[in-house]
Amino acid sequence: MFTRLNKQGVRSTDGFEVQVVDRFTIAYRSGGKTMSVYVDGDRHFSSDSVFAKWDPPFAHLQISDQERTQIRHNFNAGLKALEDDTLAT
Repeated sequence: MFTRLNKQGVRSTDGFEVQVVDRFTIAYRSGGKTMSVYVDGDRHFSSDSVFAKWDPPFAHLQISDQERTQIRHNFNAGLKALEDDTLAT
């Protein structure tokens, strides 16, 4: 389940957030870490490689294939929730 943070962001009850930063960047946040995901103008990403690393100061942490799959799933769910006009703030 999601709640709206503001017009550009949502928070999941699973503990992650998806926030549009600008036209080409969407932030994924989980466990105190942030990942900047670069997308095209239609919010599509080119490949799973966009989920390869956390932003500093956590850039040194390795992301397993399993974790990357979960991040991709969460990210896509957050994008879908951003399009839901019925979410409460």
